[in-house]
Amino acid sequence: MVQEEKKAGNKFSIMNKVSDDDIINLIDSKGDVYQVLYQDIKTSETIVNLVSDLGTVQPIPVSYIEGKTLEKIIEYCKTAKHDDWVSKFAAMTKHEVFAFISASNYLGMPDLLDLTTNTIVNQIKGKTPEQLREYFEITKDATPEEEKEMLAEWEIK
Repeated sequence: MVQEEKKAGNKFSIMNKVSDDDIINLIDSKGDVYQVLYQDIKTSETIVNLVSDLGTVQPIPVSYIEGKTLEKIIEYCKTAKHDDWVSKFAAMTKHEVFAFISASNYLGMPDLLDLTTNTIVNQIKGKTPEQLREYFEITKDATPEEEKEMLAEWEIK
């Protein structure tokens, strides 16, 4: 961490500046700590903004993210070729991919968000409404008569 003197009125204060080699401690939903170099996690707008606002390297709670997902996000951040992740996401369960979608949205990682949402798009492409209900675990609340009425109301003409 680099320290920089900054003049505030007649007094000088020392402001800490975070360098790429500083270690950032991220705290997951269970309180476990994951260490990552600042240069590796800079793809996260949220982390960059928090570090900037704090001005120092302090533990950052990311309590909405489970450890398993956070580990893989750190691995993703360290990887130079993010295209390699397309096949990794394709091999994951939909619940794992949804955890990544939620985490990438929370962390402000638009490239990862695009990659994960495209994975879901590819998984649901060409499915019937019934298959989509099953995929997204949507239960029917309407009776068959109400469903016919809704379909007739929303019929494309």
